Amino acid sequence: MSRASRCAIALAALALPVAIGARAVARLERDEIDVRSPPLVLESSAAAEGANELVRADLREGQSVAFEVCARDPMHPERWSGVLDVVIEVPREGVVARRAPLDARLLGGARRAHGVACVPVGRQRSLGATATYALALAWSAPLPPDIARTPLYGRIVAHRPLDDGSLGLIAFALAGSILLTLAATRWKTASGDEAVRVDAARSGLLRALVGIVALAASMAALAIVPIAGALAGLVRGALLAVVQAASAVLLAGGLGCAVTDVLGLKPPRVRGLEATVWGLVLALGMAPVLGAGLWALGGLVARLVPSTGTAPVEALVVWPSGGLAVALVAVSVPFAEELFFRGMLQGALEPVWGHAWAAVASTVLFAAAHLPQTWGAWGSLASIGLVGAALGALRALTGSIVPGTLAHLAHNALLALGSIAATST
Repeated sequence: MSRASRCAIALAALALPVAIGARAVARLERDEIDVRSPPLVLESSAAAEGANELVRADLREGQSVAFEVCARDPMHPERWSGVLDVVIEVPREGVVARRAPLDARLLGGARRAHGVACVPVGRQRSLGATATYALALAWSAPLPPDIARTPLYGRIVAHRPLDDGSLGLIAFALAGSILLTLAATRWKTASGDEAVRVDAARSGLLRALVGIVALAASMAALAIVPIAGALAGLVRGALLAVVQAASAVLLAGGLGCAVTDVLGLKPPRVRGLEATVWGLVLALGMAPVLGAGLWALGGLVARLVPSTGTAPVEALVVWPSGGLAVALVAVSVPFAEELFFRGMLQGALEPVWGHAWAAVASTVLFAAAHLPQTWGAWGSLASIGLVGAALGALRALTGSIVPGTLAHLAHNALLALGSIAATST
């Protein structure tokens, strides 16, 4: 079987779970709601008894749902305990699903920040029936004046949890990425002279510049498209991967033997073990271990470096659809990223600037490409820079992007598992 045929089969094995995952992301996204009521002041209803509906939402069977009461007040238990009852009901059927006092137990679970408190007052992991649910407040005695004047609002958050099939999709996509990496590699190396002649026929700086401009233009074009959400993030990630892979191959001159040497699609060299089975086993076998180590070290860096805001990718993974989309992108794009940054860019700059500075340049550009999705979360950006530096050094030491791609996949697979775990409840 030819290398082109192997690559086509591996690419199909990668594209299939991504396409299935895209449908799953779209389905999850349709079932995710976050409904908040306008602020309500109870003062006008502070008679001897009263009740006020805060918010309602149409919910579907099988959704996980949470109800919250929020106030522009810290809602300390000593002031608020026992003053109000929270009521969760199905108004069209006249059914009260729950009525409970807003007591110290509920108030103790409040999230408090910037003078606002939100109290979780009800949660259902899987709704038994599709219906319209409402969250209301009730009281049977005159409200204290300070509480009666406090703006309150209700919030209903619902989503469909991820199922076991999500892990299967991630594993399928990861296997496709590994197969594509191995299928695209030309395991029989070309002569060094031929590779040098191919590289000398083109300007490394010009190729690098064209590649950077192509990627920047693609990112800018995708950024101005007026769509948002998890599915849009998955599509953008997939399209950027296509741009990166296509740019690397086209700017390197195609898929000829010598050109794959320039891109680093060849067996890694290990000093003293070149062209031996042991050298190959050592380089490839240690790659996943390196990826796991980078994941652990990157997590430490991310925690140590302070953030100034919530990054777009962090906001995305709050929802199950976003967690699945980010996980799919994480295990699908490393081959394209390595082909572009460590293959084409670093390979093009090495004859001009040398191994060290070419690796530095690829690291800076790799981090810059991730800046839009990590803006504000500077620890995550620093972690990405660390990973880029390690993979650039690996490319310089082995002359191949294969170990770096496998390490990148191992690193991202652990990130994907974390993303799935964080949104699976």
